[in-house]
Amino acid sequence: MKVIVCVKQVPDMTEARMDKEKKTIIREGVPSIINPYDIHAVEEALKIKDKKGGSVIALSMGIPSVAWMLRQLIAMGVDSGILLTDKAFAGSDTLATSYILSKAIRKIGDFDIIICGKQTIDGDTAQVGPGLAEKLGIPHITNVVEIKEAEKDYIVCKRAVEKGWEVVKSPVPVLITVEKNINIPRFPNIVGIMNMKNAKIETWNAGNINVDYRYAGLKGSPTKVIKTFIPETKVAAEVITGTVDYQVEKMMAIFDKLHINIKNESNSHINESGQINEANHISGTNHIRERNSVKADRHVNIPAFKNGVSVLNDVFASSSALSDVSELGDICALNGDFSTSNNTFKGLDNTFEFFPNYEVIRDNEIVKDKHEGIWVFTEIDGRTVAKVSLELISKAGELASKLNTEVSAVLLGYDVENIAQTLLSYGADNVYLVDHPSLHDFNDEIYSKIMIELATRYKPDIFLLGATVRGRSLAPRIASALNTGLTADCTQLDIDSEKRILLQTRPAFGGDLMATIICPDSRPQMATVRPGVFEVNQPCIFEHGVFGIGRDIGQAEDKANKEQSENKMSKSQGENKVSKDQAGSKINEDQAQAGGETAIPETTRPKITKTIKHKIIKPKIAILPGKIEILEYIEDTTESFNITEAEVIVAAGRGMGKKENLKLVEELASLIGGEVGASRAIVEAGWIDRSHQVGQSGNTVSPKLYIVCGISGAVQHMVGLKSPGVIIAINKDVNAPIMKAANYAFVGDAIEILAALIKALKQ
Repeated sequence: MKVIVCVKQVPDMTEARMDKEKKTIIREGVPSIINPYDIHAVEEALKIKDKKGGSVIALSMGIPSVAWMLRQLIAMGVDSGILLTDKAFAGSDTLATSYILSKAIRKIGDFDIIICGKQTIDGDTAQVGPGLAEKLGIPHITNVVEIKEAEKDYIVCKRAVEKGWEVVKSPVPVLITVEKNINIPRFPNIVGIMNMKNAKIETWNAGNINVDYRYAGLKGSPTKVIKTFIPETKVAAEVITGTVDYQVEKMMAIFDKLHINIKNESNSHINESGQINEANHISGTNHIRERNSVKADRHVNIPAFKNGVSVLNDVFASSSALSDVSELGDICALNGDFSTSNNTFKGLDNTFEFFPNYEVIRDNEIVKDKHEGIWVFTEIDGRTVAKVSLELISKAGELASKLNTEVSAVLLGYDVENIAQTLLSYGADNVYLVDHPSLHDFNDEIYSKIMIELATRYKPDIFLLGATVRGRSLAPRIASALNTGLTADCTQLDIDSEKRILLQTRPAFGGDLMATIICPDSRPQMATVRPGVFEVNQPCIFEHGVFGIGRDIGQAEDKANKEQSENKMSKSQGENKVSKDQAGSKINEDQAQAGGETAIPETTRPKITKTIKHKIIKPKIAILPGKIEILEYIEDTTESFNITEAEVIVAAGRGMGKKENLKLVEELASLIGGEVGASRAIVEAGWIDRSHQVGQSGNTVSPKLYIVCGISGAVQHMVGLKSPGVIIAINKDVNAPIMKAANYAFVGDAIEILAALIKALKQ
């Protein structure tokens, strides 16, 4: 078999330093390394060669000195190396890079498999692999953790997805991207070292591979960085030094001030002398998950619709659900009984009458001639919507207000029209719905073809997707086909009102900087957005009878108009008004918890100020079978765990010394009713499962209390914190970045302090 491995030279981000004046990375003196993910890609290619024979070609793009890296790979067993180097390639973004690599691979000729690392450590975008596959017109499989079979006609891989794994079969040629945990790379042997000395590295320039200069380098890169900055830290922390006993006393006082409840019920990892008790340690993620006090799923359950009305009994399980509804635009309706005989929704002393106010359009031929509107890709899993999709619809509404445009959700699946109604409820003005049996399960290849066709036909101005496994696989392929820019893992979105363009802000250079990026000339402007960085709008009743967002709803109905609004409205007049009886201002909490009828407080009653026709658009589109076949889905059977919902997190980093010391972090989290977080370093070292990771390539969290143990607090970690409450840092280095970001900075050995703190809490 002929395997091509795409590799990149990257700066060693652990050695990089910041120029705080220029707000740039100081590259002088920073060593270059082979991108760590790519080493695992090379090893997987060599394993295929060992089993099936054939050859392995290493392909890289960079400056002439990158040739040394290709020689190192030859020492590992790679047969040959090709270096793409030309001044015209400088400044290429992921789209331009995918294009240049595709031209080189076409020159190489026939191949069976292309293997890429999942992402690079300097960019973390994971875009080049899927984008390259689209340029070559071949299928791709991302996040591969095992190659089960590699035959001359097909390949079978196990890939990581949310909530488990998929076993996927694809014909060759195919491109795959691999995770770090797929293998342990080999060391060069004596034969490889001898081959390295005599190997000739081929060097190709733009002319050698017939590159069109319009699509390479800065000229061919749709995305432009307009600003880089170092995130501002808070005011100086209160620094606590002194003996361990003194620091524990201070920590206990802080817990008392924050009203932290101590739960002394777990097996102790600390003996009476304050030492770690090895015998009582229960290692692994399952132990942590068994203590999980917050078991919220990352998806939002789809409510059951009855003739266009959603009955959300669980949303209003207590009167506290309505504590923040003084402004319309929050929850404007409560649960009750829906009568199909007269289209009424009856609650306690209220009757609402509904006239559906969305229309279904079966669109066969419409092709727009200009780019407009904001699209959100809706990610679903079975009968649930990913929370990030609702977050993006909510944020899109804010952006749309600045552009005076509409928000459209794009929904692909099977038997999902009720989900389309739900998307309208959360703020979408329109839903593009493609409903077909072959779309029951997510398939990168089929979904991307449909999305490319829809975007070409309807021309959105902005297109947002969640930075999930699916979103990060789908978005680069779409952007590559549309020849537009894509910004990955955004944590902030805004609109430049003067230029009417999207401002996309994300961590850059391994997270040491934040960069604001624009796509000034290409459309649509595309971005993937980290889950958890935006709030989800509360649904409320629109005039059409489904739960909707209140940005088109006026102020509460005043008492003088109430009686008139109670009269039954004539359907023939086509009016869409709401009639209500007077409701008590206090909710009966016991009734609500039992799913009984509840009343709407006077101040929360909506008045419809204008009629809006929401649309569910059903495009006529050819759905062709894909080449990729999903053979099996393996569910992660460990207990549901979602750190993004935790209010208290105790996070550990490399400063904890070794994996065994994580038992201290686990026990403290258990005692104070929290969850365990982790830095990227210890996740990649195999100390803890990736679901605990906080930061740029992990989770975004919003805890009320965040205790950071042995984490330096580099930007790539801190971008995973969204509006945290109180941060307590424990670190030996008083100058560590985390000590400036914390409210309380404890200077000392985290292991000693945690052991003493746990002992004190148990007393």
